[in-house]
Amino acid sequence: MNEQFPLRGVVQCVKCRKPLTAGFVKGRNEHYPRYWCWTRGCREVGVSRTDLEGQFVSLLSRMEPTSELLAQLPDRIADQWRDRKERTAKDARRLADRLAEKRTLNQGAIELRLRGEISAEELDKFKRATSEEIGRIEVEIRALDSEQNTMEEMLRQAEIEAVDLVGAWEEGNVNQRQELAKAFFPEGLVFSHEKGFFEPANAVITEMVIRFIDDISSIGVPDGI
Repeated sequence: MNEQFPLRGVVQCVKCRKPLTAGFVKGRNEHYPRYWCWTRGCREVGVSRTDLEGQFVSLLSRMEPTSELLAQLPDRIADQWRDRKERTAKDARRLADRLAEKRTLNQGAIELRLRGEISAEELDKFKRATSEEIGRIEVEIRALDSEQNTMEEMLRQAEIEAVDLVGAWEEGNVNQRQELAKAFFPEGLVFSHEKGFFEPANAVITEMVIRFIDDISSIGVPDGI
């Protein structure tokens, strides 16, 4: 499922600049998670989830929050807050509909049993299956409820994440990881097999490299070298 790919829609193809899609690609014996460019006539990028997300985490480990970034956080978090509210409302409706459907089916099966149209064994099998599905739905609902914090809490969380981006990524769920990526890279990130995320089109990365070079230059070269 695409919900398992937090960089979907964030990372862009270096050639066509369209966001990568993601999913599971069938191999010889199993399905493999991948990101790839879906633009017809392009298909420049195709990379495993492990590789792309690993490179992204490596990028986060090199980043340091700037005063400019911290100043922009309130506006970026406001955008993320709006997106989160829309998503959680949509997901809540979807889960409520699924839960009601499963409970209706369960009740219908009981009525069929009472009329003698199905056996006790068939009813028991059906109830076990629907009970497991209801349990999964309720877990999703609880996870959704845990995201119902305030915008102020999101901002405080983002300020903490700016100091420890890798920790925030590793501890976050899929939705939180995507929010982090979009908050810190609202324009998206271009990716190529040759340069990874260190493409000139990624201005934020270029600035990071320039700051690093300036820091090294300011240290100077020791005498005798």
